[in-house]
Amino acid sequence: MSIDLGTLLESLPACKRCRKNRRRCDTKLPSCANCNKAGVECIFYDHALQEELPRSYIASLVEHLSRDDTDTTTPALMPCNDAHRPTTNARHDHHFAGQSLAPLAVAAHARALRHIEQATAAQAVSTLQVVVLLVLYTLVRPATGGNISQQLGFAIRLVIDLCESGSDGESEGEGHGDGPERQERQSPPLASLYKVIYCLENHVCGVLVRPTALPEPKEPLVIPSFSSFMSSSSESPSLDLLCTLYRVQAHCRNGRIDSKDGLRTSVPAFADEYQRRQQQDDPSVLHHNVAAVLGETCLVLSPASIDAAVMLLDAYSNPAFLATFASAYWVHRAGNVITDAVLTGKEEETAKTGTNQSHLIRAYGQAIALLQSWAGTWDAAGVLRQALEQRLEGGS
Repeated sequence: MSIDLGTLLESLPACKRCRKNRRRCDTKLPSCANCNKAGVECIFYDHALQEELPRSYIASLVEHLSRDDTDTTTPALMPCNDAHRPTTNARHDHHFAGQSLAPLAVAAHARALRHIEQATAAQAVSTLQVVVLLVLYTLVRPATGGNISQQLGFAIRLVIDLCESGSDGESEGEGHGDGPERQERQSPPLASLYKVIYCLENHVCGVLVRPTALPEPKEPLVIPSFSSFMSSSSESPSLDLLCTLYRVQAHCRNGRIDSKDGLRTSVPAFADEYQRRQQQDDPSVLHHNVAAVLGETCLVLSPASIDAAVMLLDAYSNPAFLATFASAYWVHRAGNVITDAVLTGKEEETAKTGTNQSHLIRAYGQAIALLQSWAGTWDAAGVLRQALEQRLEGGS
């Protein structure tokens, strides 16, 4: 795909230093002229992620995409260079994905597909990383990303094979056999990828009502307190929490959580503490994608919960939220809960969210606005929006 990088990069916002000094910013990479002359790092504010990013990081992305297209060598995964890595809150564990760079992602995907056979030839962790990137792209652009079921199936087979062999496939060495303890012998990258793939499969199967194939991780299924989560020594606490929440959803779908299960109280308790800290503008609260899955899980546990529906829609409405095609189905589900409450005049859970008719109308408007904004990307979003509107009109 051909894109005009020059025009695209001109749309980048002025850097913080130029804005503060009220000087014209030329938005050049890896640093604007003013910052370059002053010998300081050029940083701008990304409104999609609501965080500061070094312009040198964008430069590294552009350099990666601007290489000669005649290069037939297999491109390596882009290294995570500390000099270019955005400085984000460690609890967010997310990567730069501003909507202004969506054309770069499309171009990178098209270029990468020319090398896909070479990049996925080895039975190794690096191949698993490539497939995960394909799945992530397809979640956002299913029309051009390929068959997500086949991509997930490939990833699941490969991660199971790597776990059973006891090797990450990147170096020589004998395997360690198989058995129920195989996950405990995973290398750190493989262990993290196992959880990532588990989350991705459940993210898709949860809305398409399909059975999952990848066994859940072996750790005890326990929702931590919010304070325990914030003080966790894990290298990726957000991934651990996401995996746990998707496990709860899977247990609910399979009827493995009864009315007395402690998860029915520990998940809402975690959500309540998150909302309390969010209302206090605590900068260390969850990233909005994690908060969205938390809201989804609460809605699975209590399908008629107004509080869960409102929390989910608030998380989805944040500019930093990264939507996938599955998001439309969750918004529709939450919107149905809100619609029922509007039609019946239901005003419960006031103590938690201050829910009343005005708040319900606001939440309904959020659902409609989200589905409308996604309709141009995912046809199903437009259909679900119409269904939600017709349900309100038909019941009023």
